[in-house]
Amino acid sequence: MDRATEYFDRQAPDYLAASGRWPWSWLRRAESAAVLGLVGRISGSDVLELGAGAGYYTRALLDCGAGHVWAVDRSPEMLRQMRSDRITTVLGDVADVRVAHQFDAVLAAGVFEFVSSAQQVLANASQHARDGAWLVVLYSVPNVWGRAFRAFHARHDVDIHLYRREQFDAAAAAGGWRAVEAKRCGLFCTAARYRKGPAPA
Repeated sequence: MDRATEYFDRQAPDYLAASGRWPWSWLRRAESAAVLGLVGRISGSDVLELGAGAGYYTRALLDCGAGHVWAVDRSPEMLRQMRSDRITTVLGDVADVRVAHQFDAVLAAGVFEFVSSAQQVLANASQHARDGAWLVVLYSVPNVWGRAFRAFHARHDVDIHLYRREQFDAAAAAGGWRAVEAKRCGLFCTAARYRKGPAPA
């Protein structure tokens, strides 16, 4: 088991409660407002969520009307925090997991910091998406707050990755995703929306 998974397994029992405490609660609200604003209307949709963690966004997606969420994470303890007949938990690596379903909606929020190749994850998301599907992501940027976030995790022997927008958009394009919209949110994050397939003529 890698260090990031070990760290999040240890954090899992208190993870959702901790995210409700200040200052994390303020950051969560700012980030989730941007993410869910880009998600838009998903009434009745099946959604693939990559890097679901303890289910913060999984529950938000259901509250927004998603019919069912396939929640993928490599931390078994995080996945154990979710209980709903509208959630299918999938233990696996977001870079190469295989889910026997095709989706019109994919969310990957807060997972790219902990993967070795964002492009590989984005390409895998594309493999699970129908043509015209949307993808919404949340990733951390290399500003002063992002570097402080990286230093925090380094104290726990977890190395994280930060991304410039042009760098992330290039990785998404290589995976078959077309950039649609992006917005900065919180102190050190960007939320962005992509579409699968070429731009309309």
